[in-house]
Amino acid sequence: FLNEAEAAADAASAPSSDATMVLTPQKQAEMLASSASAAKQAGPARSGWLRIIKGAVDVAEYELKGMSTYIGKSDRVQVQIKGSGLFGSAPEVAASVHRKPEGYMLVAVTEGYPVVNGEKVANSVVLKEGDMIDCGSTTMMFELREPAS
Repeated sequence: FLNEAEAAADAASAPSSDATMVLTPQKQAEMLASSASAAKQAGPARSGWLRIIKGAVDVAEYELKGMSTYIGKSDRVQVQIKGSGLFGSAPEVAASVHRKPEGYMLVAVTEGYPVVNGEKVANSVVLKEGDMIDCGSTTMMFELREPAS
């Protein structure tokens, strides 16, 4: 514990919060190296996946690669839903999933699609591990996985 004299001396020697700080190139390099080292120790971020639980699609699971992944029946989307009929079909583009700093964000592109955990998504929602996503007659589960080594 500090006594009053030591506390006053520490306060006097501490820089003011509105003082200009000078960062030397060496200190900047040290800070960058420290930051890169911490990122390596933390390991790569887990990647998002959609696992098909029910419905007609080409593959059983999709890795959410890149910054955006689109879901629908169009031949231009990454997660292509097949199906026909009034209740089995999905729009050309039903939804999109975007990788953001706060996590994977599911955005409704077409009104009424998708449904997450039984609730229609009006705008967007941050996906959580195990969320169930319905688009037409296709049900997918959102998962986070460690990257392959």
